[in-house]
Order: sequence, then C-alpha cells, then structure tokens
Amino acid sequence: MNNISVADLIAFFKAKNCKIADGSVPLSTVIKGGKNISDASTTEITFLSLKYKAQAETLLNSTKASVVIVDTSLFKDLPERKYPFFIVVSDEPKSLLVDCLSSYFLEKDTPGIHPSAIVADGVSFGKNNSVGPYVVIEKGVEIGDNCILEKGVFIR
Repeated sequence: MNNISVADLIAFFKAKNCKIADGSVPLSTVIKGGKNISDASTTEITFLSLKYKAQAETLLNSTKASVVIVDTSLFKDLPERKYPFFIVVSDEPKSLLVDCLSSYFLEKDTPGIHPSAIVADGVSFGKNNSVGPYVVIEKGVEIGDNCILEKGVFIR
C-alpha cells in the first residue's frame, strides 16, 4: 500500500481537469487510502454522489476525510464556504475515486509465476511478467514483456 500527499493528489486531479475547492488540510497530509464518507479518517479520500444529495450537508459536515470528490451537480448546490477538506468536483465522482485508488493504492502484481499456475513446456516468456493463480498456458505460447495474466486466464 502506497502513501501519497494531498498535494500530489491535487496535482493528479488537476491533470484530469477537475475543479478543486481549497480546504484547510495541510498539503503535506499523507493519504493512505479511501473509505466511505462516514468512516473516512484524515488519512483517507472519499466521494459524495448525487445518491446522497438529501444528506450531503450532514455528510460533509461530519466527514474527517482530507479529500472529498463531489458530483458536479451536487457541488453547485452546496453553500459557498471553506470546508476543512479539499473538494474535487467531478461529473463521475465514483469513477474518479476508483481511478485514483487504483493509480496510487492498488497492490501491483509482482513479476513471477503463481504456484497454482499451469505452464506447459515450450512456453517462452519475455521480461517482467506476472502470471496469476490458476492460469493455464499451453505449449508453444509466447508471452511478451511486461504482461499481467490475471487469475484464471487460459491461453492456447
């Protein structure tokens, strides 16, 4: 699991052309992952979708998250004030959160072959490949460089 500063997350979101509403969280604050808005701590990022429009103010007033991704339509209805966290405005807050979490916090596959994988004789591998659990690779297959074969893949 990686850690990333609020400043680096803000740069990530700006690169995606998101509007950012400043918060009072120090830019050096370390983010360690994400949680739902009710359970998030100061070391986490979260999102608020239109689904929670009726509860938006209550949820925003009670969250401890340092960064909250808010739906564009919902943001327009929020009172203008400085929040204690950064607000990232997005048309698709949940997708943006998933993109962020997978970019910074998802465990990356390590190169190698999982013990449960079945690899026939005569398979050739390039460099830096990851073969997941229960993968089956038949004879004569050539795998290039930097390939990730996820759980259960079958290649003839």
